[in-house]
Amino acid sequence: HIRDDHDYLYYRPAAVIGLAANQSITSATWTTVSMGAGANIYLNNGSVWSAATPNRLTPGVAGVWIFAAGVRFATSSAGAVRATRLLFNGTNELRLVAMDTIATNDRIQGTMALERVVNATDYVELQAYQDSGAGLNIIDDIGSFLNTGTWLSAVFMSG
Repeated sequence: HIRDDHDYLYYRPAAVIGLAANQSITSATWTTVSMGAGANIYLNNGSVWSAATPNRLTPGVAGVWIFAAGVRFATSSAGAVRATRLLFNGTNELRLVAMDTIATNDRIQGTMALERVVNATDYVELQAYQDSGAGLNIIDDIGSFLNTGTWLSAVFMSG
C-alpha cells in the first residue's frame, strides 16, 4: 500500500543494490550474484533487500514491479560467452541476456529490465555465466552510480 490513513501518498517501494566487491564467476557455471552492504544501496519503504539474503530482492508488496539489472565482466578475451539472467523464486528464468563471442580484450556489460506481477513473498535473483576456462570476476559497483558495475534494482509500479 502506498497511502497512509490520511490518504497521503508515500514514496514507491524501491531498491537499488550494487555488488560490494568483485565476485569470481566459475567457468561454465551459472553463479548467483551476492550483493552486499557497502555498495551503492537505495532502499525506500520496506526491506526489499536484506543482508540475511544478499543475493535477492523480495518486494514485500504485491503488484506490478519493474526489475532491472546489469552485470559487468572483467577484461578477458578467453571464451566465447558472457551471459546474465534474472531468476524468479530461484527457478524460473525471467530474462536472459547473452553477449556473443569476445573479440577484444575488453570489459563486457549486459543489462536488462522487465515488468512482472509478483506476490509480496516472491523474490528475484541475478546470475552470471562465462566460459573463459577459468574464474572471471564481475566488477563491483563501488565508486560508480549503477552504470559501470554490477547492480540489481526493483521499483513498485502499481498494486
